[in-house]
Amino acid sequence: MTVLLSVYNGAPYVRSAVASILNQTFADFEFLIIDDGSTDGTRVVLDTFADPRIRRLVHPTNRGLSVSLNEGLARARGRYIARQDADDISLPERLGRQVAFLEAHPDVAVVGGQARLIDAAGRPIRARMLAKPLSRVGVRFKVMFDGPLIHSAVMFRHALVRDGFGGYNLAWPTYEDYELWSRLTEAGCPMANLSDVLLEHRHHAACITCTYDPLAAERVRNRMRANLQAICQCDDDFADWLDFWTAVLFAKVLPPPSRSGPALEALDRIHRRFTQLHPEPKARGEIQWHLACTLMTAFHGCIRTRPVTALRCLARALRTHPAATLSIAWDSALRHLARLISRRTASVDSIARPITHSSEPSL
Repeated sequence: MTVLLSVYNGAPYVRSAVASILNQTFADFEFLIIDDGSTDGTRVVLDTFADPRIRRLVHPTNRGLSVSLNEGLARARGRYIARQDADDISLPERLGRQVAFLEAHPDVAVVGGQARLIDAAGRPIRARMLAKPLSRVGVRFKVMFDGPLIHSAVMFRHALVRDGFGGYNLAWPTYEDYELWSRLTEAGCPMANLSDVLLEHRHHAACITCTYDPLAAERVRNRMRANLQAICQCDDDFADWLDFWTAVLFAKVLPPPSRSGPALEALDRIHRRFTQLHPEPKARGEIQWHLACTLMTAFHGCIRTRPVTALRCLARALRTHPAATLSIAWDSALRHLARLISRRTASVDSIARPITHSSEPSL
């Protein structure tokens, strides 16, 4: 088994990421670390590790994550590949549990897990919307709207992804994992998530998934359209929903979403069609949970610019899965309260701080 980590200027966090892999209860693996042209202190940090399981590759310049991961797939020796990001932390039993699952389920291509969201300082962030679907049907539903797996928490079959699918798509410098999961779904390859929390997933300003751009939005929209048509087995292009949802996901670079009425009607069609094709009673609750999560994401994305649209999304979420909606709303309220307390504390500290004189100019 190979653990694959690519790092670019990850000095603040890479030590914890590497240590979390070396401290796994499952110890039979190689650890392939690719330094993708780092210019900070990453190399110095990596030099402090002398574990014989580590193999290091160094790029003289930054080539991008997709290129680095494909190089890792070409050089890896393991039957399974476990991904690890340079700013995340794997919990000690992660690898053992995922290897056991893939051994027991030879038809499953990829297995992920749940994650705790942490901030730059490692403090936990409440975020139930990070929860990923457990069943294969749930993963299939989720990929129509969002990533069904956490990239840094997955383990997949090496030969299948490398030889059967050609690895990562180099035309996708970001969201490369979503594109790969989409192709696997389209080909009918089963994927699943464990219910166990396997990872502490760090959210900070410098993470690559925070760098949105219009080209990425177009790529993701086109891929979602293909997923919807393939999974729902229909010719409906769901344009109203796709325009609306893409504007929510890429709010930093796209105008605020509009035409919520037609968009939500299209979402209803998607839900009805999917449940007709997948009538399994056990999956119904999970599908409704993740539909409510999607609607609540739209609610939060619209609340400042389109409050009426936001309320429509909230009402739909409550009808779809009241428990999920209230849980997400409660977490959001707690996060908002924590921010208010933090701002108030900072304000009080600034007032109480003694005035000092300095020759340095102020910004």
